[in-house]
Amino acid sequence: MRRASGTSWSGATSSCRIIISRTSADPGFSAWFLAPVLAECRAAKNPSRFHLETVRGDELEQQLHDLRLDFAVTSRESLSRPLQLTRLASCRFRLLVPRRLFAEGRAAVLAFRQKRLPLALAGADLPPVCWEVFRDHKAALWCQNILEVQAAMQRETLAGLLPDFASQGFSQELFFALEIRELRRCCTAYSLAWNPRLLRLNPPAASMRDWLAKRLAQVMAAL
Repeated sequence: MRRASGTSWSGATSSCRIIISRTSADPGFSAWFLAPVLAECRAAKNPSRFHLETVRGDELEQQLHDLRLDFAVTSRESLSRPLQLTRLASCRFRLLVPRRLFAEGRAAVLAFRQKRLPLALAGADLPPVCWEVFRDHKAALWCQNILEVQAAMQRETLAGLLPDFASQGFSQELFFALEIRELRRCCTAYSLAWNPRLLRLNPPAASMRDWLAKRLAQVMAAL
């Protein structure tokens, strides 16, 4: 859905097209944060319509430049000018190991270092820093996204790399987080991106940008 020219955020026919970068742990990010936040907007009787999509980073930038979308969530640290970013939050990726596989952490650490830990990894959704840590590991299951990793881990036969927000539902009685030096680098930051030309052409869009940035930051900080 393309944003209709001349619409405003307070009008009955306003629409907002939002892109999630594939480097932002999507569809996990959308499922945990963006979709619920946009539902809040509707609950507040805001008549705006929203359309969520997922694209690769390069396509995201081009669509922002062309004003084919309104806002984007990305884990990129910078975008080409004149695109702008505002930081939302950052999160760590955690490697959760089923206790059914390893009764204690030392055995799991050894299996990790010997590259024989059975892993479920979301290839397209891992930030580059995580790829550096796991590039020599052969995953037992390559998944398309974080949600599939979550589902696979429910069987307690695979360890999985998940962002903070996706790992909280796993019981500590059944899983433990592997704490090793290499994994401390597995972090990513999320930002809201937009083209300032959008705000010049449609000034009311600034209020939607400010609300999205503030509410997403609040929800992410609460987890």
